[in-house]
Amino acid sequence: MAEDERPDRRRAGSSSSASEKAAEAGRGISGLGAPGLRRTAPPVAVAIPAHDDAPLLERLLDRLAETGARLEIIVVDDHSSDDTAAMLSARAAPPGCRLKALRNPANLGPGPSRNRAIDAAEAPLLLFIDADDLPHPDLFAWAEDARPAPPADFTLFRHHLCADAQAPFTHRMAPRDEAAWHRARAARGDLSGLCRLSEVPMLAGMIAFPWTRLFRTDFLREKTVRFPDLRLHEDVPFAWAAWARAEAFLVLDHAPPLLHHFEVHAGDRATDAADARRLDAFRALDMVITQETRLQADPELAAVFIDFALDLAAWAGGMLAGGEHAPAAAKGAQALLARLDRLAAESGADWSGRAAGLALLEARLGAPLAEAPAHA
Repeated sequence: MAEDERPDRRRAGSSSSASEKAAEAGRGISGLGAPGLRRTAPPVAVAIPAHDDAPLLERLLDRLAETGARLEIIVVDDHSSDDTAAMLSARAAPPGCRLKALRNPANLGPGPSRNRAIDAAEAPLLLFIDADDLPHPDLFAWAEDARPAPPADFTLFRHHLCADAQAPFTHRMAPRDEAAWHRARAARGDLSGLCRLSEVPMLAGMIAFPWTRLFRTDFLREKTVRFPDLRLHEDVPFAWAAWARAEAFLVLDHAPPLLHHFEVHAGDRATDAADARRLDAFRALDMVITQETRLQADPELAAVFIDFALDLAAWAGGMLAGGEHAPAAAKGAQALLARLDRLAAESGADWSGRAAGLALLEARLGAPLAEAPAHA
């Protein structure tokens, strides 16, 4: 990681008082560092779902310790078959931190695992990180300058998309996210300060990564922002619920990318899954249309979602093209088109690019889709 791109920032977070909950069945809490810190909860909870990722999880825990931040680290072991449980049992919490190790009774998937972390968190702020990703060394120091508090429900920050674990730290997000960020800057100017989605609706069209925002824990609970029980794309309904239900948010516009996301292409990683789980993309998009009624009342936001939905459906359909699940993907795409037609009609969203969207879907699926009347 390139040292010259790390800003010179503070690494110690501030504390906020909270009483410790009683120990629960299946819940382990390791040492809290210095005795004087035992009565105060760390200000930020880090929620980490993990399944058979012990080496990468250990790397992440090492990096969290190196930040020097006071953290409530919540690892939800999703019934791993490797030595994740043994590693967590043997590991001490970093100074000033709490380490909670929860183990699911069966393999439930990332959504239920993250929900369990939301329920277990005592800290007022919550950050999701996947076991195979890494935070910037100064993530929590930057976040200290932009901690969300009402009316802000979360703080958005940039990420680094990387397919090479040894690549230098750069300022490159996913192309879709870079484009949305630049459009938001053009619409509002400097994004620093309090933002409302009505000012920058294009930000909701960023890829639905759960780990690009620092949330108020109470916001997630009070607005019932949860992950659905899907094996893939469970982050899509969560991300759109957070955007649609937030009153306002903060943006760390001038910070460097604060989290490495590694898209490592290997047959056993979710990134490359080309099986029935990939059909969850269509289910996830349907959940957003059904649950987030703000879309029907906001034509600009609806237009952003339509573009997002077509892009995701085309990508997921392309992963399944030519395989045994291709017919189901085509059926899911056809149903999605009908729902997007209705959404465009109900919201008044501009969908002048419908023909191009249909052509993209058909090209990725490798098959024509039966045409339905516009706005059916």
